Amino acid sequence: GASASAGPAGAARDLRSHAYSQKVPMQSYRYIDRGITKAAEFPVNPQDDLAGVVASASSGPLKDYQDKLKAIQLRERGLSKVEISEKIGRSAHWVVRWWREHPATLERPAGANDVVLQKASLQSFRDLDIRRSFLEDSSTYDALVEQVAWRQAKVVARDLNTGEL
Repeated sequence: GASASAGPAGAARDLRSHAYSQKVPMQSYRYIDRGITKAAEFPVNPQDDLAGVVASASSGPLKDYQDKLKAIQLRERGLSKVEISEKIGRSAHWVVRWWREHPATLERPAGANDVVLQKASLQSFRDLDIRRSFLEDSSTYDALVEQVAWRQAKVVARDLNTGEL
């Protein structure tokens, strides 16, 4: 079911806690993120690991916006309003209100005046699709590690005093 956890990490955590409620043996891994030691748990047996589609927003205006985008996309795929309603957990009346809109005309989430959210492509608001063992042959991964010039992704943080990014 839905929960009030924020963002993809919260959604993944909720799905994990539900999936692992049957006492799957877990291994804890410690790592350092921006100078802070954190921990993550994964199943000892990779067959028990999380896979599937995880909502990237679990509540609030961002979820509302994502649901509108989903309704539009599912209508374009040929699903009926009832099917869309069941798939995204909204009423058929809500679906009919939004499913004929164009994604570019939808107002971005309230409070999303941040440059990052305003300029993000519509694909940035899709659900997470986790696929384990998508590629059995590790040579592709090894080749990418060796041949691609990796660089740190841009990190955006809000100044707690001024509210600016």
